[in-house]
This record gives sequence, structure tokens and C-alpha cells, in this order.
Amino acid sequence: MMNNSWSGDRTGFPKAMRAKILRRDKTCRICGLRPATEADHIVSVAECRRLGIVYDTIDNGQGLCRECHWAKTRAEIQQGQARMRTPKRIPVHPSQAPRGGDPGQACDG
Repeated sequence: MMNNSWSGDRTGFPKAMRAKILRRDKTCRICGLRPATEADHIVSVAECRRLGIVYDTIDNGQGLCRECHWAKTRAEIQQGQARMRTPKRIPVHPSQAPRGGDPGQACDG
């Protein structure tokens, strides 16, 4: 199978699990109109990795049509890119924090 994941490091659900998902979901879970032809992770692999949870489970799988799967994937890519652009707040160690009062106020000293 060709690797078409946006992260570039995986190919999707294991073959047997993909088959079970598509047997269970005959029609697309998003539009409900077209046959389900692709097994999708409900919570994306990237998000599962970020949260430290297992991603290849039947409960995290859904059958989607090609059109809905690509639309969902594009939205997930945009969310991931936005998260990467957001500066991370580095926590301040207590020994480096301002002492007493409002940190925005000038010291009287």
C-alpha cells in the first residue's frame, strides 16, 4: 500500500482492522450518502501521539467516502499547522517569578 499519510511515516490501519471497519460501516459516517471506501482515524494519529493514546483501535476507526476523508484530512492538516505556528508558553520557574503583588506593577524598592 502506498504511504499517503500527511505525516509521511505510516500507511493507515493494519489491513485486518481496516477490513473490519469497512465491514461495519457500509456508508460514509460523515455524509451518509456514499459507500464507505476508506478507514479513517476519528481522532487523528498526530493528535493521539500528542496525547499519548493508542490510535489503531476499532473504536477510533470510521468508514468514510473518499471525498469526506480528504476534506477531514485537509482540516486536520490545517489544525496541525496552526498549532505548530502558535508559540509555546515556557513556564517560569518559581525562583525566576516576580515576587509579591501584581507582576505588572513596578517595585517600590
